[in-house]
Amino acid sequence: MKQIAAIAACLLAAGSSWAQQPPSAQTPSADPQRFQQTKQRLQERIQQRIEGLQKSKTCVDQAQDEAALRACFPRRQGRGTQK
Repeated sequence: MKQIAAIAACLLAAGSSWAQQPPSAQTPSADPQRFQQTKQRLQERIQQRIEGLQKSKTCVDQAQDEAALRACFPRRQGRGTQK
């Protein structure tokens, strides 16, 4: 029981000292340029997904029958039809 208490105390001490370090010291690869590149790439991917969803929504909104609705999602044809 004393060993568990000693280990817990060591872990708490180590954790509190790590938490007091500035953020740049906590992340080993704190490269601002790389961060900006990653952020830009993610923003572009999110924008592409938004545009794709908007295109799909427009297609669904304009669909007048089931065939037109299926045409909105050509990669999904054949999926979900078998049970």
